[in-house]
Amino acid sequence: MNDYASSSNTDSSESHRAPRPSSMDVPSPSSVRAFQPSSADAPHPEEIQWRERWFHAFDTECFVKARATEHDLDQVVSLCARYERLLSHTLPGSDIWAVNHAEGRRTKVDPETAALVREALRYCSKSSGLFDITLAPLARLWNFHTACAPSEGDVARALRHVGWQRVDATENTVIVTDPEAEITLGGIAKGYIADRARDLLVDQGARDAFISLGGNVVVMGLSPHGRPWNIGVRSPDFHRDQERKRIENEAIARSPHGIDKRALRDLGRRPEKPACVLTCSDLSVVTSGIYERCFLDKATWAVHHHILDPKTGRPCESDLASATVLSRMSIEGDGLSTALAIMGRDRAAEFIREKTDAAAIFIERDGAITVAGSEAILEETRAIEIPGAEIVK
Repeated sequence: MNDYASSSNTDSSESHRAPRPSSMDVPSPSSVRAFQPSSADAPHPEEIQWRERWFHAFDTECFVKARATEHDLDQVVSLCARYERLLSHTLPGSDIWAVNHAEGRRTKVDPETAALVREALRYCSKSSGLFDITLAPLARLWNFHTACAPSEGDVARALRHVGWQRVDATENTVIVTDPEAEITLGGIAKGYIADRARDLLVDQGARDAFISLGGNVVVMGLSPHGRPWNIGVRSPDFHRDQERKRIENEAIARSPHGIDKRALRDLGRRPEKPACVLTCSDLSVVTSGIYERCFLDKATWAVHHHILDPKTGRPCESDLASATVLSRMSIEGDGLSTALAIMGRDRAAEFIREKTDAAAIFIERDGAITVAGSEAILEETRAIEIPGAEIVK
């Protein structure tokens, strides 16, 4: 399938590596390389043509493909580097790092940082706290790198310092009134930055582009084939099958009869069949799913995923495996997708219909697909043609 890429957003704390979009128009892994921000000098005249760029930012892989000049892509990379220096909560000297180390004092920040914090707080309020920018201490307890689940006591203590109401932002200052609380914009920043990258390309005269910041996908205009872009929504079945196969192969490797090489030969990733493919232009697609980042607790044999419920401090237990938001602005998809995944199908479908101008695709843990929201967006993306999907109106 041409012009195909996948959308998946697992981020809530800037601490993950998102999957690479797969496409006939995307370079192979061997062609990935690091790029440095360009100088601010005026560019030499360049031919406008299809160009692409991989780069690393926000602790994840990013990709831009556009009908533009090399200088235009340099500017996108520079823009992302600037925002990372401004908004990362782990980078010493950033605005968010300074706020978190201010011990409850009001901190002067860049006006754009303050504006984004205010916008994030709006989504916290709109979602009744299911999206919460103060989850950083709690997220650290659920260590997905060491596969270690926290104790109930540790979760209870961290929950005392979770609550977006502790945060206030003026025109150029931010304060977290609880000295032990922290904020992170990891759950919304990439959507905001993807919107700014699109705006930059539009200002430079580009009309056709594909932008992926760690799975936050924004498309403009048409693909190199002159058709709308195809965006795949990941299937939870693929990840379940991969994990099952990995566990089976590990068990065979530990067998007293020795390693069965026939069983171990396909440890690599298998070709992925998406749950559905959306055909769209001038739209953002953001997915939050429970299957991208998880670990098996060997003490209890429970599988824990990364989408934490701010009410309980534990991985959410809704009936949804993923929530994909289709919206005009990527910041809206970022601000809503995690909260929708926590809500569960029925409540999420009602929320997306009644409180937003966006649309959403919900995939339940048993694989059932539900589509709800803006009819205009659904018609544009042809999401209503998803086989077997239930359309909630």
